[in-house]
Amino acid sequence: MTGHGYRVEINRETCISSGRCVGDAPGAFVFDDDELATVGAAVTDLAETKLLRIARDCPGEAIIVYGTDGVPLQLH
Repeated sequence: MTGHGYRVEINRETCISSGRCVGDAPGAFVFDDDELATVGAAVTDLAETKLLRIARDCPGEAIIVYGTDGVPLQLH
């Protein structure tokens, strides 16, 4: 999903299903049928600072935010 010029992905291999992102931004992050976080449509509505904070605070470091150049941002 994109928003603010960023592309956001969840690494399913490192997601630990803590629910922190889902709790902080319902609709922007949701649980799928496997109980892993996934990017929801509302991610484009998140303020840039909130998106980056949620990604930085992910305990599994599973939220990947790509800059406008397509390179992952170093958040951790």
